[in-house]
Amino acid sequence: MFLLAGLLSLVAAGGVAMMMDFPDADEDADTEGGGAAGGVGGAGGVGGEGQESLPDLLDQVDLSPPDPIVATEGRDEGALADDADEDPVQNLIIPGDSAENTLTGGAGDDQINGYDGPDAIDGRGGDDDLRGGGGADRLMGGVGDDLLHGDGGDDDLDGGDGDDRLFGHDGDDVLRGGDGDDSLEAGRGDDTLTGGAGTDALHGGDGNDVLTGGAGEDTLFGGWGDDRLDGVETGAQELDFLNGGGGDDTIRAGAGDVVTGGDGADTVIVEAGADSAPVEFTDFEEEADQLVIACDLAKNPEPLIEILTDPEAPGWSSVHVDGHEVARVMGDTPITTGEIVIVDIADMTDLAAAKSGAGQRPA
Repeated sequence: MFLLAGLLSLVAAGGVAMMMDFPDADEDADTEGGGAAGGVGGAGGVGGEGQESLPDLLDQVDLSPPDPIVATEGRDEGALADDADEDPVQNLIIPGDSAENTLTGGAGDDQINGYDGPDAIDGRGGDDDLRGGGGADRLMGGVGDDLLHGDGGDDDLDGGDGDDRLFGHDGDDVLRGGDGDDSLEAGRGDDTLTGGAGTDALHGGDGNDVLTGGAGEDTLFGGWGDDRLDGVETGAQELDFLNGGGGDDTIRAGAGDVVTGGDGADTVIVEAGADSAPVEFTDFEEEADQLVIACDLAKNPEPLIEILTDPEAPGWSSVHVDGHEVARVMGDTPITTGEIVIVDIADMTDLAAAKSGAGQRPA
């Protein structure tokens, strides 16, 4: 028995997991074989009658190693497989530390946490939960419906494909929803939000933010600050809801969009087009807000501006350019030509120039 114990101790010291399986011994054989039950057997040796010999016992020891821990790139916590025929790891929990981390998930639903340093986190496949922590972090959700938190620092968040939720929190952050129906909330700081394709909701929060809806029917809310909102899509225009919130905002609306300036002196920019649906400006404030109309001045240097009212729709004014309705404006008093500025459509690459009123007023 001491020899057996010593040999097993040597095997165990090698770090190999073992399982012992002793067959049931006949009680009579234990006593009649010349030794007490559980003893080392008779004088003939280790085995004795009714006992297993050492070679037989060693043959029953499972010397195969345990299933390995499978990890991905980064600082991973792996898991053992329950079934050798299945993928050993589906969902990962990956913690970072105070250093600069590069953390990468796998195909499952991963939770990856950065820390104080500038981290690069890639969730890849699955519905991932990514948190940057302090520092200027780069978070990429990848494919799946992901949750991204930038936390402190000037962060760069990209949801990728899927219906994602992005939160910038503190710092001057860049948030991109990517494809899918995404929700982007900037938090504090001067942030840049881009919805991408899909039906997106963008919230600027505090600070002077830049919000771009992209393709799809989007809802943009500037929050508190002097924000810039852009609802114009490349290609076919879709219905967007644009709300500047507090502050002096600049809002560029696409055909058919619904615009609410909110508190402050706001500038709403629309483009004149023969086949475009009019923009609705729901809260025009006299002597505070301004309507800017972008026209192709190369074709017509002096476009004709007309303002029509309807007694059956009090408060609404219909603004026409060269016979085409481009905007419907709601206010306590009808909008006047003195509150409209005409700019060249070629200048629409710079919203700041349009807000400055660098254009002509209709006669």
